[in-house]
Amino acid sequence: RTAVFDVGWRGSLQRSICEIVGKEVDITGFYFGTERSANQVLRRKNLSFESFAVNLQLPKSREAWVTEFRYVVEFLFSADHGGVLQLSEKGGGEFSWLMADVGALERRNMDIAGKIQSAALAAIAEVKGAIPLGSLEKITSEHDEDDLYNFLSKPHRQDAMRFKPVRVFSGIGDTTGESLTRIGVRGSHYRNVKISRWRRAYGAHISSFARTWVNFRLGQRKYKNLRI
Repeated sequence: RTAVFDVGWRGSLQRSICEIVGKEVDITGFYFGTERSANQVLRRKNLSFESFAVNLQLPKSREAWVTEFRYVVEFLFSADHGGVLQLSEKGGGEFSWLMADVGALERRNMDIAGKIQSAALAAIAEVKGAIPLGSLEKITSEHDEDDLYNFLSKPHRQDAMRFKPVRVFSGIGDTTGESLTRIGVRGSHYRNVKISRWRRAYGAHISSFARTWVNFRLGQRKYKNLRI
């Protein structure tokens, strides 16, 4: 069997690979999370997959993984290279790939994500070295992502400010992107909260009075789901 690992959310990468290689290859997708549309992309085509944090946008209590927090999660899982432009077969089952160049802002994003990933892997290695795997399995949950979920739901102001330079890029060719949090971007708090890709972080860096006022205005204009 062959496994495809991806952050999420629809499973289109797995579907595309299966369309290329054909049904003779048994491919299972493993995802951090999947949204509802993965049901049509994967399940209706009888493609096997498993989701870690949220499956087809369920449970409802964790729906924010694929709605409000998806861009932060994508940043945390981001690679340290540009997107793949082309694959070439060299023979003997080996392939080479051509990757897109990255700009200064993209490289800065990669550097920040790399530091977070390195620290996380170091922490995992330290825990595994201190606690036997058998004991670790008894004291942890199979789906133990609560700490990260709580952090994204209620970030401290200082943590929110650390994400200020992080940007979101739309794809290959976009070297400018836009601010993940909107912290430091000119404009009203109301506008920035509506546009922010991580509203909770933006809300954490403004005063409690400003948060109350923004939430009041969002409620007035039928944007209650965007409240911070």
